[in-house]
Amino acid sequence: MRDFTSTYAGKNASTADFQHIVEKHVGQPMDWFFNEWVYGNQTPSYDFSYQLQDEGSGKTTVSFKLTQSSVSDSFQMGVPLYVTYQGKTGRIGFVQMKGSSTRNARFQLPFHPSNISIDAERNLLAVVHE
Repeated sequence: MRDFTSTYAGKNASTADFQHIVEKHVGQPMDWFFNEWVYGNQTPSYDFSYQLQDEGSGKTTVSFKLTQSSVSDSFQMGVPLYVTYQGKTGRIGFVQMKGSSTRNARFQLPFHPSNISIDAERNLLAVVHE
């Protein structure tokens, strides 16, 4: 934002100008984001469920199912995945979703989490069912 405000201070900046600055700092094209969240009007719905399986020695296998719906085939989103352990919640990655689709995945953790979530910070612009 500092770059954008200093570059366009006292000037009329367009959304395309803002996109250019974002792309400069992200290092990749951001058309997908601007098409979906700035120019578009789709609101995705997410259904998320998970199961935990104790593997012994403190390890846990996490199996989850994430469904994205109510969007076009070209809609893309990196849905954050959060883990809560010992009262602390942190993002451990993203699940890449495209169009109305479902992802099933499994991974192992070296501890037993108390919760797995996609919207722990309540900041997803979506309808979320966990």
